[in-house]
Amino acid sequence: MYKVLLVDDDHKVLSGYRRILEPYVSVIAAESGAQALETLVSEGPFAVIMVDYYLPRMSGADLLAEMAILAPEATRIMITGMPDVEVAVQAVNRGHVFRFLSKPCEAEMLIDTVLAGVELHVLQLADKEQVAFAAKTQSTKTLDKNCRRGISASDYALGLRRMYAAIGHYGGNRLGLSCRTMAEAAELFAAAKAWREHARASLWLAAMRTKLPEEQTPGESPLAGFVLRSLKLAEEQPPAAFTLEAELLANLGVWARQHGIESALVSGIWRKDEAVATSVALRVQALGPLHMYRDGKEILDDHWKTRKERIVFLYLLANRNRRVDREVLLEKFWPDYDAATAANNFSSMLYNLRSVIGSAVVCYKKGFCWLDKTQYWCDVDNFEQARDLLMDAVRRKDITAANAHFARMRELYAGDFLEEFRAEDWVAQEQQRIRDDLVLGTLALGELLAESGRLADAEHAVMLAPLSRKYSHRVAALLVETLTRQGRPEAAASVVDSLSEEYRAAFGQNLRG
Repeated sequence: MYKVLLVDDDHKVLSGYRRILEPYVSVIAAESGAQALETLVSEGPFAVIMVDYYLPRMSGADLLAEMAILAPEATRIMITGMPDVEVAVQAVNRGHVFRFLSKPCEAEMLIDTVLAGVELHVLQLADKEQVAFAAKTQSTKTLDKNCRRGISASDYALGLRRMYAAIGHYGGNRLGLSCRTMAEAAELFAAAKAWREHARASLWLAAMRTKLPEEQTPGESPLAGFVLRSLKLAEEQPPAAFTLEAELLANLGVWARQHGIESALVSGIWRKDEAVATSVALRVQALGPLHMYRDGKEILDDHWKTRKERIVFLYLLANRNRRVDREVLLEKFWPDYDAATAANNFSSMLYNLRSVIGSAVVCYKKGFCWLDKTQYWCDVDNFEQARDLLMDAVRRKDITAANAHFARMRELYAGDFLEEFRAEDWVAQEQQRIRDDLVLGTLALGELLAESGRLADAEHAVMLAPLSRKYSHRVAALLVETLTRQGRPEAAASVVDSLSEEYRAAFGQNLRG
C-alpha cells in the first residue's frame, strides 16, 4: 500500500483525513514543517505529500519547495481554508503542486485527488525506469543486439507504465481496472521478451484475479491453472527479482495451498512462513484471558516493573495496525503531569517495556510508537486472517474452505479481546469490532449453507454466533428462515423467544420489536 504524508497543524483535521484515506493508502501525519521534513527522511519514500498552506514557522509553499528537492518523485498537493491567487501562484511555481484543494474538502474529492496523485507517482517511477533502460541501450551495438532479441524499448517502457498504474489502482481497491491494465502490461513484456517483468506482472495479475469473481477476470483459462502458470514463470527467475512482491507472494501462496496447487515457489514461501511463526520470541494470546510468552516462558504480573508498561503495550496492541503519536500516549496515560515530567515518564516506561517483551517488538522513532508485527505472534492477527479467508471462500461458494476457516476463527476466539480490561474505552471498542467480525463470519457461512440447502448445518453455525446488538435481527432472521424451511415453525418461534430474552438481558433489546 502506498504511503501518503499529511501535514497540518490541526490534530483533528489530520484525524479526519486519516479516517477517510486509510482504506486506500497508508497515512503518516506531521503537525509542522520541521516534523514533516524529519518524517520524510525517516519514513520515506512517499507517493503523495499533502500540505496545508498555513503552518507555524514555515508556510506550505516553503515546505513544498523543499519537498520538491528532497522527494522529486512524490506527488505534491496543497490544501488550505483561505485560498487566494497569491497562495496558488506560490504553490504552483515554488512547490510544483499537482492539485490545489480548498477546505472543507468533500471526502470523495479528497480520495480521488490522493489516488490520482498515487497514479502520477507510479507513472513517474515508470518514466525513471524507462530512462535507466534507455541509458543501457544507447550504443548502436547494444541497440542492434537487443533488437535482434526482439526487445523494444518503447514496449518495455509502456509495459512499466501499465504495471505501475495497475499497482496503484490495486492499492485503491479498483480491482477490475487493475486486472485489465496488468494484463496489458504482461502482454507488452512478453512481446518485448522482458521475462523478469513478465513474471512479475503475471504474479500481480494472478493475485488480483484471486480477489475477483471468476467471470470478472480477463482470459479464458481457469483461475487455478493461471495461478500455477504464473508461479512457474516466477520459479524461472532469481528470487531477488521479487523483493517488492514479498507480501503478495505470501498471500498468493496461501491461496495456492488452499486450492491444492503445489510449486517449488509456494513450498518455499510456506516453509519460510512456518519458520517465521516459530522463530518469533514473543507470543500474545489476547482473545479471552491474556497470556504472553517470551522465549516460551509466560510473562507474569511480577515481571512488570509497574502496571503502566503493560497497559501501554496493550494500547499499542489494540492499535497494532497504525503508529501512535507520542503526544496521544502522554495525554492518555499521563494527563495530569506537566510536559517535561510526562516525557520523562514515557521514556522510563518505554525502557522498562522493552526490557520485558524485547527491544525489537516496540519501535519508537520521530515521535511515533508502534509494534513491529514481524517480531511477535498474536492470535488476533491470525483470527483476522482466518476471517478474510472465510469471506473469500464464501464469495467463491467454497463450502469446504469456508467451514475450515470458520473453525479456525472459532478456535482462536477464546473470549473477548483483553476481557480483563473491558473497563478501558479503547478495549471495549476493539472487543465490539472483533465480536462483530465473528458474527459477520458466522452469518456469511450460515447464509452460504442455507443457500446450498444444508439447513441443519446453517442452523448449527448461526447458533454459535455471539450476542451482537448491531446484527441481532440478521441472526434471528436467518434462524427463522432455516428452521421454517425445515418445517419447524414452533422451533423457530421458540428460538426467537430465547434469543429475545438473551438480548434483552444484555442490551435491553427485544428482537420481536
